Amino acid sequence: LKMLKNGSYVDAAGRPCILESVVAFLDLLGFSQASTATANSQESQQTLDRIVAAIQDSREFTRQSIGDDANVAAWGLKFFSDNLVLALPLEQADHPASVIRFIIRCVQNYQLRMALNGLFLRGALTMGAICLTDEIIFGPALVEGYRLESKVSIVPRVMVEQPLLDMLKHTQQRTKTEAAEAPEEPTEPERPDFS
Repeated sequence: LKMLKNGSYVDAAGRPCILESVVAFLDLLGFSQASTATANSQESQQTLDRIVAAIQDSREFTRQSIGDDANVAAWGLKFFSDNLVLALPLEQADHPASVIRFIIRCVQNYQLRMALNGLFLRGALTMGAICLTDEIIFGPALVEGYRLESKVSIVPRVMVEQPLLDMLKHTQQRTKTEAAEAPEEPTEPERPDFS
């Protein structure tokens, strides 16, 4: 039995495991330049404080904007260097489109708040196998997210891989078809106004 424990992908014995997930790979732009551009330790500390405050503010804003969504407890969120990986296993929802929409909402909120703090992101959303724990981030979805972020996104934007867009489009079309085929609800006849 695979599960999430405190945002880590582990089995019942605590062993790291791979889960099919929707994955966002985000890169904080200008991080390397900010790390080397300061003249002294005091300036470096101020830059670090600004970046940490922006990350904390953006993380908190994202969590507050999602509210009491049941998926919040299940998402994996890992920072390393100037990168953020956000993932949610497909098994955490009734339909993969729900997971995709959840991750998109998280990324939108995070990206907005980072921009308001003067920091910009580039990234990609993909779907695939990944393991996230405090000790390791591993799997083809991580590699694909990095590839798309570094080779395709290029500018400050977060791109969504085509299969995810196709899944959302298919779900939307299916919902419209089901709504059109549903029998009309009987309506009460209008009552005359006797006032």
